[in-house]
Amino acid sequence: MWQRIVSQPIQLPILIHAIGVLEIIARQDLAHRSRRLGRALRELVQKQASTMCEAAGLKEVLGGLESVMFVRREVSGQFLVM
Repeated sequence: MWQRIVSQPIQLPILIHAIGVLEIIARQDLAHRSRRLGRALRELVQKQASTMCEAAGLKEVLGGLESVMFVRREVSGQFLVM
């Protein structure tokens, strides 16, 4: 089965760039920063959306994990965000 999996070689400049990006991420601890930013955004959105959800009769406002977050469509349409 695994013999049928076809992969394409990665071009060398793309590989060098990807390795450089991974080194920067590891050096500057961007994963931890993104989790902290996600937590702060989640708290802000939760605070703003909780009253809207109560009015709409919704129980769950937010979904997602860590720095990835999604807001229910019924709630997000009321945010004035561009």
